[in-house]
Amino acid sequence: MVQRVGARSGVCVVVAMLALVACGGDGSSDSAATLPLAEPGAAPDHTGPTDDLAPSQITGSTVAAPDTPGPCALADLEFWTARVFVGEQSADAVIRVRNTGDVWCEPDISNSAFLDEAVEPDVWLDPGGWADLVVGQSGRECFAPEIVTLAEIDVDGESVVVPTAAVTTCSWELTAYYPNDLAVDPCSDLDTAGTERFVLVRNAGFMSCVLGELTSVEGMAASTIPRIVTSALSLVDLGVGDVVAIPFTVDPAVVCDSTAGAGGLIFEVAGPMTVDAMTCGAIFELGAARPWYGDPNGPLAVFAPDAFDLDEVLTALDPFA
Repeated sequence: MVQRVGARSGVCVVVAMLALVACGGDGSSDSAATLPLAEPGAAPDHTGPTDDLAPSQITGSTVAAPDTPGPCALADLEFWTARVFVGEQSADAVIRVRNTGDVWCEPDISNSAFLDEAVEPDVWLDPGGWADLVVGQSGRECFAPEIVTLAEIDVDGESVVVPTAAVTTCSWELTAYYPNDLAVDPCSDLDTAGTERFVLVRNAGFMSCVLGELTSVEGMAASTIPRIVTSALSLVDLGVGDVVAIPFTVDPAVVCDSTAGAGGLIFEVAGPMTVDAMTCGAIFELGAARPWYGDPNGPLAVFAPDAFDLDEVLTALDPFA
C-alpha cells in the first residue's frame, strides 16, 4: 500500500547547500529547521480596513482624464505642399500642416476619404508646430499615371482642399501623417535656382532650419524697392527639402550688359546667400518666402490631369532639374 503524503506533511529545506533536513509526514512538528541566515521579517498585515483608498482607486470614473489637446480651429492651421519626392514613375508629395494658433491642439484626419488604414489619424501640435502629411500611391497596382493636383482632407470634421503635386500610377492615398521637428538653427546649407519670376531656395541640409525674412539685396544693377509680402501663407522656417520662392519683378527701364549676374540675398536669420544667376534689374519683394508648391500659379497649373507626358511632368516637379 502506498501512502500519499498530504499537503500538511511539511517541506524539505536545503541549508547551506549541504545539509538536507527532512520533516515528518504525519502533520506534526517534532523538530524545526534552524536557518543559518537572518530571521525572515514579519509577514505584511493585509487585515487593515479598505476604506482608506484614494477616490481614483475606487472606480474608473474618478480617474482624471489624460492631458490631451482639443481639436484645432481650422483658421489656425496652414496647409501647403512643401516638397515632392520624384521617382522613376511616380512622385510622393508632402503636405505640411502648421499650427499658427496660440494653443496646443489636435488636427484629426481620421474621416478623410482617401486615408490608408495603417496611417495614424491624428497628431498633437504645439503653437508653431507642424506635421507632415504624405500624398502617395495606393497599394493597388495600376499602370495609367495621373497627376494629383488637389488633395481633399477632412480635418476635425471640416473639408480642406490642398494644392499638391503627387504623380501616381494608380489612385492616391494619404500614406503617412506624423509631427515634424521644430526648426531651431539658422539655415546653413541652401541650394538656389532661378526662374523668370522667382529665386528658388531649398533647404539642402538634414535638419529643419530657420531662414528668416528677406531683409535686403546686394550686388544688383538696380536698387530694390522694399515691399512686404502680403500672402497669409509665408515661411521663415524650412523643413528638410522644403523649397520656397522669393518673388521679384524686372524693371524695364534698366539696361544691362548681360541678362544675369551674381547677387546676394540677405535673410534675417540665415544671413547672406549668393545667387549666381540673378536676373538683371530684378526688383525683389522683401519679406517672408512663399512655399513653392503652394503657389497656385506654380508648376501644377501647366499640366492637364488627363493628358501629359510623364517624364516631362516628373522633370518639372523638381525645380532644380
